[in-house]
Amino acid sequence: MEWFEKGGGQLSYVDFARDEDDEPVVMIAEEPLSERDVVLQVPMKLTMGRQTQRLVQTKRGLLKDHFDKVFQRNEEWGLACFLLYEQLKGEDSKWGPFIKMLKMRLLRRSIMKELKGTFASELYRQWDLEATHLLAFLKDGPCRHDFNGLCSGMLERTSLRWALWVVKRHAVPVRKEQGDV
Repeated sequence: MEWFEKGGGQLSYVDFARDEDDEPVVMIAEEPLSERDVVLQVPMKLTMGRQTQRLVQTKRGLLKDHFDKVFQRNEEWGLACFLLYEQLKGEDSKWGPFIKMLKMRLLRRSIMKELKGTFASELYRQWDLEATHLLAFLKDGPCRHDFNGLCSGMLERTSLRWALWVVKRHAVPVRKEQGDV
């Protein structure tokens, strides 16, 4: 929350229910809300997306020059690459405190065997296959000749799977209101 508020984010009318590790799991309204109440305000500079990755400076230019092709192909893939790039920067990433909060739990093989034939197992299989397709796309395209090292650490299927699954679990479409709210 500290990183969010320092960056200009505002949260109104709500509190968090927390899990056993004191991690927030759900927002709960503290009072009745009307349709026009603004609960969450997030400045553009705190968001991770195609617009903000265009402003990220690398050693040899802008990140968009390298990864915009991925966003053009698939918005979720682009966001996953951006997320993984920033995660690999560690403490040097301005989104570091936010990224540390992102979790993705994977099911063990024994659980997957029990789920065989269910919607959950099919979704798991599709997401796993999508991570494999993303890896192939990166190897054939944006990361084929990685002279500036932007893809260093990204071309591992497990890392890409983590980033892609985090995006699928946590990402939300955002639009900017024009004029009066």
